[in-house]
Amino acid sequence: KLRAVIGDFPDPMYNVQQNPDIANFRITETPVFIITGSNDYWIEPSSSGWADFMMTDSKNKVFICMHGAGHLEPTMYHSEGPFIAYFAQYYALGNVTAGRLIYGDGPGTLQKTLPLAEPGDHNRGDNTVSFLACSEGAPAVPLNFEAYCSDTLGLRAVEVIFD
Repeated sequence: KLRAVIGDFPDPMYNVQQNPDIANFRITETPVFIITGSNDYWIEPSSSGWADFMMTDSKNKVFICMHGAGHLEPTMYHSEGPFIAYFAQYYALGNVTAGRLIYGDGPGTLQKTLPLAEPGDHNRGDNTVSFLACSEGAPAVPLNFEAYCSDTLGLRAVEVIFD
């Protein structure tokens, strides 16, 4: 069984050239982690990481836009690498400590370790969200973006973003 999906500077899943079966693209239960960067101008379409995040109806999903990170971040620096491993460990192995590093807000956590996109940066979710962690049965982190966690618009949200 697939335990988690991680999109590290992912392809736009709303694009028929990347996803030939958009009508049946549904992630409803599998946890999803989307990572993008504010300097990803030349490969990733604007806001496509956020659109991918919004296409998923999973109750367990995380979005981060890293300040200053470009599309080659995963191959050049890979500062997000440990958090990819923590996300996988939490959902595949039940490692509670790894889960706290993803969903928590203390020292060493995802949102306190990686540089979050700043106001005005490219690729932030809805031009305001640099980090959002949604977890079933728990409040969103940060709480002020909770509405995005319960949004079940799926593909309709993507249509709104790109109309």
